[in-house]
Amino acid sequence: MGSKRSGVLASSHTFAELVSALLPLIKVGECKLAGLYSHAGHSYYGSEPATAIGILNDELRALLNAAGTLRTLAPPTQLTFSVGATPTTTAVYNLLHPSASPSTAEATALTALQSTIAEVKAADAAIELHAGVYPTLDMQQLATHARPHSQLSTSSIALTILAEVASIYPDRGTGEALITAGSIALGREKCKSYEGFGVISPWNGMPDTGPDGTGGWIVGA
Repeated sequence: MGSKRSGVLASSHTFAELVSALLPLIKVGECKLAGLYSHAGHSYYGSEPATAIGILNDELRALLNAAGTLRTLAPPTQLTFSVGATPTTTAVYNLLHPSASPSTAEATALTALQSTIAEVKAADAAIELHAGVYPTLDMQQLATHARPHSQLSTSSIALTILAEVASIYPDRGTGEALITAGSIALGREKCKSYEGFGVISPWNGMPDTGPDGTGGWIVGA
């Protein structure tokens, strides 16, 4: 599950070895196995609520499977399933406040998620949602459309970055300019809706079209 930044698969030998190494510490009370963690970094490639909801469901199902494996290796205990990236966490809004006219895909995804949540409860597990970088909303997150436009739009973006233009190169292709802000200032990941790390906005703010309607100057590598 996720983009394999860290962690191990429940089906791997490493998972069994890790649990076995913890068992002596658990038995003497020096360690507590609180739960299982998943981060769906790949959810940023989605473009609609149904995708984010579906990936959240996939996360929970992956941890259900992991819990099943865990309970064959360690004494049974109540577990917490900590799941989410910003798109999947914010997609819970669609479960709590369902659309009056959801798409077929969204309705199907919500039904599947509700069923999985019931299975998690039956497995004596709690669900914890972690939101990743949600405290500072950006274009990359808007591009996932994990929540309705009425709830998250360009006007909701937390901040803009002011940078100087150091030099211009009108003879390079359609024209280039060097600015005093790069990927470290703007974020280490590109947005799927445009080729680059950021967009140039007018002084009075971005048009409320979201990343998908972005045109003009792009901050490249």
